[in-house]
Amino acid sequence: MIPAMPDASVLEIGCGRGHTLIALKQRGLAREVTGIELVALPRASRESAHIDRYIVANVETDELDLCAETFDVIVCGDVLEHLNDPWAVVARLKGWLKRGGVLVASVPNVREARTLYNLLLRGDFAYRESGVLDRTHLRFFCKRNILSMLQIGGGTIERIATDIDTKTNWRALLNRITFGLLEEFLVTQYLVVVRKAPAG
Repeated sequence: MIPAMPDASVLEIGCGRGHTLIALKQRGLAREVTGIELVALPRASRESAHIDRYIVANVETDELDLCAETFDVIVCGDVLEHLNDPWAVVARLKGWLKRGGVLVASVPNVREARTLYNLLLRGDFAYRESGVLDRTHLRFFCKRNILSMLQIGGGTIERIATDIDTKTNWRALLNRITFGLLEEFLVTQYLVVVRKAPAG
């Protein structure tokens, strides 16, 4: 989902120890990589030596020394649902994105069948250790809300992928034989690429 742009400057929000950024740089898919992580993680300093800039900060509340229109690609993998105000963060990220740059985000889909079944038929909205109802999720979205949020600050949805696109399990099969009509009930996560309008 991250476009191959060998001369790109890439920012990853919630970069962990920076494995994605390191891989992009080592494979020649990015020239300069920057990561922001909420807390300093064990061994992160050793691995972050391969990252041009590793920032420990809260992307929602901290003042960050990042210039407007700096990055060609900004990656938010499973981050927005953990934030108090993801809408404001998306607007902030778009400010750091160059004209024609892309925001790549993955966000869980609360409309998936298992979550709805538990809520509607069992009266259960119990948080879990992982998945759509992860205990650390503060916000919940379905496809329409995800797309709306990611278009804050402008831009065009360039690609939408799902966690079942490349799989051969029953969800993927059911999605194919129903011509995508049940997609929103089968998908647990959407991956979206939004392109900021080019200059001019």
